[in-house]
Amino acid sequence: MAAELGLADIIAFHGFRLKSEVAEPMRQADPFVLSRFQENSPRVLIEAMASGLPFVSTLTGGIPEIVEETDGILVPPGDVVRLTEALAQTTEFLDKFDHRGICQRAQQYSLESVGRFLHSIYMECVLR
Repeated sequence: MAAELGLADIIAFHGFRLKSEVAEPMRQADPFVLSRFQENSPRVLIEAMASGLPFVSTLTGGIPEIVEETDGILVPPGDVVRLTEALAQTTEFLDKFDHRGICQRAQQYSLESVGRFLHSIYMECVLR
């Protein structure tokens, strides 16, 4: 399909990759795009944030709870025109995003951060 649309020179499909092989290509990307009609809390979006990537994604499920407005653009699911505009805008202003800040905000989802958070909840319950 990419070839039929004349996009084969600018879009790369990498196929299946091991977890350890994903980080480097993600760091080489520009914006991250996740266009879904339904989604819960996508780990791949957090991984993209950990790489400092601004995003274009859809307003569905838990996505709006994960991201900050300053880190990308959220569009309604199925709105191809708005998705295209958001991608163009994100790409045009790529250097305006705080890539380091995006990466730092992703740390709240690290194993250590989530572990500390759960531990504090359990300790509060135990101490009651």
